[in-house]
Amino acid sequence: MAADVDVLFQSRLEIHHRPFVVRLYHSHICWELITPPADVRKTSRERFFGTQEECVPLSEVVAVHQDYVALKEKAVYGVSQGIELFPLRDASFTINVVKRGRKHKWKVQKVTFQCLDPEICQEWVSKIETRLSCAEFGRPKKLLIFINPFGGKKRGPKVYREKVAPLFDLAGITTEVITTERANHAYETILSYEVTTLDGIICVGGDGMFAELLNGLLMRTLKDAGIEQATSDTEPIQPQLRLGIIPAGSTDTAVYSTTGINDPVTSALHIIIGDSVAIDVCSIHYGNILQKFCGTWLSYGYFGDVLADSEDHRWMGPKRYDWSGLKKFVKKRSYQGEVAFRVGSDNLSSPLDGTRCFTGCDVCQAATGASSGIDIEKDSAYSSEASVGGEWQKVSGRFISIQSATMKCKSELSPDGMSPFCHLGDGCTDLVLVEDCSRLNYLKHMLRIVGKGAGHFDFSFIKIHRVKEFKFNVLEDDCDGTTESRNHQHMRTVETSVWNCDGEVLEQPAIDVRVHCQLIKLFARGIEDGTVRVDENQTSCISRGTHR
Repeated sequence: MAADVDVLFQSRLEIHHRPFVVRLYHSHICWELITPPADVRKTSRERFFGTQEECVPLSEVVAVHQDYVALKEKAVYGVSQGIELFPLRDASFTINVVKRGRKHKWKVQKVTFQCLDPEICQEWVSKIETRLSCAEFGRPKKLLIFINPFGGKKRGPKVYREKVAPLFDLAGITTEVITTERANHAYETILSYEVTTLDGIICVGGDGMFAELLNGLLMRTLKDAGIEQATSDTEPIQPQLRLGIIPAGSTDTAVYSTTGINDPVTSALHIIIGDSVAIDVCSIHYGNILQKFCGTWLSYGYFGDVLADSEDHRWMGPKRYDWSGLKKFVKKRSYQGEVAFRVGSDNLSSPLDGTRCFTGCDVCQAATGASSGIDIEKDSAYSSEASVGGEWQKVSGRFISIQSATMKCKSELSPDGMSPFCHLGDGCTDLVLVEDCSRLNYLKHMLRIVGKGAGHFDFSFIKIHRVKEFKFNVLEDDCDGTTESRNHQHMRTVETSVWNCDGEVLEQPAIDVRVHCQLIKLFARGIEDGTVRVDENQTSCISRGTHR
């Protein structure tokens, strides 16, 4: 650990009646057993109740508080006057820290320190709280929280009340909670709310609720800049506020892809300790006018049809997607169209290179100009395409689906995600073109999506490109076998699908999609690499700073 000159405070305290020297540093709190007996030296260490020494990053301390215990109930003339609290033992305080479990799950672990002098105990609490309140940790103090009572299995209010609210109270976070009553309730509220008083906006719900917050915050930022009607020439502005997601939806793709699990407690802890990760966002334009923003997944064809059909079966809950998916699979429609896309000349990865996006990802850091140590010419799967300078390429034909994944889109149904090697902040989206094929081949493809490591892109009828922008136009088949653009003056009525945009239906088929690198920040850190042991004596590799 750091030299003693870096020690902010130290004293002798006890843990489970054993004496420890406890030291507070700028970034850690550490304790070391004083003269451990011989039998203790030989035993293995156990985290937080270690027999010899332990260090915990302050960045992963959830809260600290002095301990009290209710000793008696005061009563006057038989009427209770409440519970009177007294210090536990002589003096003690507890720190609540993040403890990692299996499969990226976090929970709270408590460590209680005892000392004989109550003033020393109070001083410890004061000094730790002072450090935790520093801007370098980026911890939120006030949050606006929207709860969707209808999404998923309608468990949002219960999830927040029983699992999240107690943690926010423990961390001393001030909250204003709004239970949404209709579609776009959160969106409309954000447009008029005094957001300068907030440190973040949180949704308790699924991907649709997250998309509503995403669009609300980005539109509000444009509005504050004096832009009432954004066009294709408008450059979006990065908001100062971060968004957070407490999972309570049907798929929870955004949470899975940024934390590795859809656990409400884990997400709440990421929010409390002030984690921050910047993600790419797509802007969607129709007729030169901005329609909306997309943060996770955009799909035309099969998945658009499934979403549109499922709207008539909301009474079925999440099962409606299975039912609608089966119906649309049996019909297996394909749609004529043309996709034009632009591959960036500076791409540092490809969607099939096997490089996964983890916390502190080199590819994402390089996208913002940070030094990553990557040799583009040597390591990039697109190095041979760099010479095209981002020129437009076109593909036309009949497509069962066209998909754009801005993150890997993990879920319980798709453990590896719709695009397993997609990055959160590389300034690109993975464009997946599924051409018309037999029903059997499409079934094989779909079954591989729900598998793990099965390679659902390993089919000749599937093409995938990592792009910075793409456009889609509907085409029609003429009688003479040629293909005409839908905006042709002799256009005939052709069958079209709709777009599935973050779980919401977008009716216009002909759109222009552009990727904006790391446009918005979330209370998350990306998925931690589970193959690498977390060094408990080092701070997280995620960058921290002033996040307001």
